[in-house]
Amino acid sequence: MNTLLLFLWQSLKSIMDSQALKGLAAPTREAFSHPGSNVARVAAQNSWWSFWLVFPFILIAYLGLVYVMVQFRDKKDGRPPADFHEHNFLEFCWTIIPLAIVVIVAFHSYGPLHFMEFGGNQPDVTINVVGHQFFWEYKYPQYGIDIPNGTLVLPADKVVDLDLTSVDVIHGFFVPGLGIQEDALPGRITNLWFKAQAGYYKGQCVQLCGTGHSDMLIEVQILPEQQFQQWLQSHRNQARPAAPKPAAKAKSAASINRAGAQRLRSTGRGGAAAGPLPAAAPGRDGLGGAK
Repeated sequence: MNTLLLFLWQSLKSIMDSQALKGLAAPTREAFSHPGSNVARVAAQNSWWSFWLVFPFILIAYLGLVYVMVQFRDKKDGRPPADFHEHNFLEFCWTIIPLAIVVIVAFHSYGPLHFMEFGGNQPDVTINVVGHQFFWEYKYPQYGIDIPNGTLVLPADKVVDLDLTSVDVIHGFFVPGLGIQEDALPGRITNLWFKAQAGYYKGQCVQLCGTGHSDMLIEVQILPEQQFQQWLQSHRNQARPAAPKPAAKAKSAASINRAGAQRLRSTGRGGAAAGPLPAAAPGRDGLGGAK
């Protein structure tokens, strides 16, 4: 038995170590505990406010349920069960109170939702995000940089605008630590914006887009302004990757996508196409960080 347990433990440890080498051991930040952008903080604050507004009524309902279960349990004393069909006051309460809560939450949420939708009208950086089966391509039109299947590198404390589209099927761009999620649609452009603090953030496609969906990872590196300018300088003069010929593309699309996804996993900080990254400022999770 001890030998079997030792074997299982060593097997599990080897799996965990291999995942760590692939960069998958880093925890994924989420907006409620570690918001990494202004949009994530606004969404988290509004969600917690709504939760604490509703929580007392949830507590009352469960306490009432426990009271009824204990007080009116069958005591084996021959008493007939209570028999009634309506209670106007209770029905009035459980109709009006939830309605009032919904109205309050709706009015309170209008400001945050309006901010999340229209607050980034004057972006400092605009990125074109293109979804492919099964990788992401990031284009920097202001700087003439194209990063296929790599890490999205952005400046800290700057308003960033992402314009998303897809060349094949619907993809979902989701980075929980930044509080952003938007679908990338073929033939259409969708949009989101945020202003993030320096750090490292992970995400993934959240629309089932094919057999390689689980490999369609997202990695975002938010750098201080000076380091971001250094990264731009090192990539501005690089030649744009050549697109595969149509015939070759049709013949080997699956192998290209599988190789791209494997490269994205194996680097731990994004695909090799993105090039070396400067060291990021430390974040609250020890990794350099987290609409």
